[in-house]
Amino acid sequence: RHSMPTTVTKTIGTGGDYTTLQAWEDASPANLVTVDQIWQGQCFNQEFFSSGATLLNVSGSTTDATRYKELTTYTGASFMDNVSVQTNALRYNASNGAAIRNTYTWGGPVTVNENYFRISKLQILAGTATAFNGYGTTGLVMDKCIVENSGVSNEALKTYGSGTVKNTLVVGRSTGVVALLSNGTSAYNCTFTRTGSS
Repeated sequence: RHSMPTTVTKTIGTGGDYTTLQAWEDASPANLVTVDQIWQGQCFNQEFFSSGATLLNVSGSTTDATRYKELTTYTGASFMDNVSVQTNALRYNASNGAAIRNTYTWGGPVTVNENYFRISKLQILAGTATAFNGYGTTGLVMDKCIVENSGVSNEALKTYGSGTVKNTLVVGRSTGVVALLSNGTSAYNCTFTRTGSS
């Protein structure tokens, strides 16, 4: 009889188990299937920011549908948990909850090249680059996120491979394509919007 995988929870942020998103990723086991684990990172209520680099590059671990990496928020740290959630404008605002942002021209804040990665309850903002780039992935799940950029030639959200995006807001604050969901990615209960005219 196969038991449930063990969820290994680590906090990310000032005073957490890891101070950066990448340090959490780098510390994960190389084979989550063998160790029978879900490697979960919980972001504190703060903004993770860089002007010159990708903040999180997920890759290199062996995963499957029940043993994978998952990035979410610490208890009460999401924009969804904000005391004024019913009246807050639904857009990227780091003062409302845990957020990931960069202004790097050559790469957005989050890049995923690993199967079955899950992300939820986070806000992600790029300048002109793709804010969330999920390439070469199977089984990616994004739930309850806000993803934005201002790129003319780069989409705010990009996936290459079968996956699911649900309950998520994707905003292009320019005239470019808002999202590129390819090779079997499905979207449910999402809003895709562009604020620039084109």
